[in-house]
Amino acid sequence: MVGCETDFSHLAGDLPVTAPTRSRLFAGLAAVSLMGLLYWLSSISNLTFFQKTQLPAWVAWWVENFRIAWGHGGFFSYGFSLHPDNLIHKAGHIILYGLLGSCLYVATGRSLRWTLFIVIIYAFSDEWHQSVVPGRDARFFDVVLDVLSAWGFVRVLLRFYQ
Repeated sequence: MVGCETDFSHLAGDLPVTAPTRSRLFAGLAAVSLMGLLYWLSSISNLTFFQKTQLPAWVAWWVENFRIAWGHGGFFSYGFSLHPDNLIHKAGHIILYGLLGSCLYVATGRSLRWTLFIVIIYAFSDEWHQSVVPGRDARFFDVVLDVLSAWGFVRVLLRFYQ
């Protein structure tokens, strides 16, 4: 409503709640919400969107013949293919961890060190969580992708808002 202002001073005790404090609080709540969404997505067993039988023959051929793999399984192995599930999965990592990094950057008072520290800890805990979910596995390079995504989004944020 016009002219209606909410007083948040009771939440901060004697400290006045200023606009920067409200934006940090909002960013912190958004970061916690994103962490909850990431936890929920990591809890889904065998997270797939497309079955191989649903793909056109030429896409299935392309996916099978053009993929990159390092290692033979385990935490430090990695694989990348052009399968739509893999592309959606990686895009989800980039977008969600990028947004998480941006929210944490604002919530921590624009501290890149604290932002990256929290993202690293959360990304490792998320991969550990995936390792105990049936049909999911943990990958070190997903942690690397998550941290680079958070860092990249913060760099873009700094570029546009400095």
